[in-house]
Amino acid sequence: MDGMPHLERGHFFGETSRRRLVSDLVISETLYPPSLVIPPHEHELASLCVVLHGSYDQRVGQRDRECRPGMTICHPEGERHSNTHGGASVRMLCVEVGRARLSSLREAVAVLDRPAQFEGGPIGRLTEKLAREFHQDDGASALALEALVLELLAETCRATEPTRTAPPRWLTGATDYLHAHFHDSVTLAEVAQAVGVHPAHLARVFRQHKGATIGDYLRDLRIEDARRQLSSSDRPLRDIAMDAGFSDQSHFSRLFRAATGQTPGLYRRQHRVRS
Repeated sequence: MDGMPHLERGHFFGETSRRRLVSDLVISETLYPPSLVIPPHEHELASLCVVLHGSYDQRVGQRDRECRPGMTICHPEGERHSNTHGGASVRMLCVEVGRARLSSLREAVAVLDRPAQFEGGPIGRLTEKLAREFHQDDGASALALEALVLELLAETCRATEPTRTAPPRWLTGATDYLHAHFHDSVTLAEVAQAVGVHPAHLARVFRQHKGATIGDYLRDLRIEDARRQLSSSDRPLRDIAMDAGFSDQSHFSRLFRAATGQTPGLYRRQHRVRS
């Protein structure tokens, strides 16, 4: 096949530090050195790969994607891709699914049938559990790993619109709009109109690429602005709350404590920078 490397099950270009065989699932943790360039290749089995540490650029066909920590990447069987690593090492956890298992699953759902990527949400929480369980060695570990992988596969199918390989250009405009107007009473419709997309499409794509709803993202911007003011000024809490976009001081205090674990007053006492 034009000399392109074809990697057998359980084999990767990096240094595999641990591998577990659970039924017909091969789960491997692999470390890739800095500045590694991996030529176009394909794997024998379809797989789910989780970026545990570091980041790298991947080319799939004519499309590029940035693979970041916490991202889960779906590789169909025979998918051709290449990787370019930067100046830091990368650690990955990959689950290869046996052909018989994959065939039986596909009788019910279209699993691992196309390239896709996911960040955060239920899939992110499941991959965190998978990474922890991978290093357990008790009698229940194999069962737990198999159950987690099946649940992961189900969630990738449930996410009917996988994240695009690259965020749309208008998403940067939406993010910039939020940064410029987070003090105001911003609505989804206003942001959608500013970037020229439907509000429902904006909400869905924003969550897919940012790992948070627009409301959560806006709230985080307000909290961060309040943190800066608390650490750099003696302004009354009420004024800071109103300037940051909160409806009242009580609402501000409740959300600030939920986000930071501290009340605004305690945060100021511990972080105030004296001139």
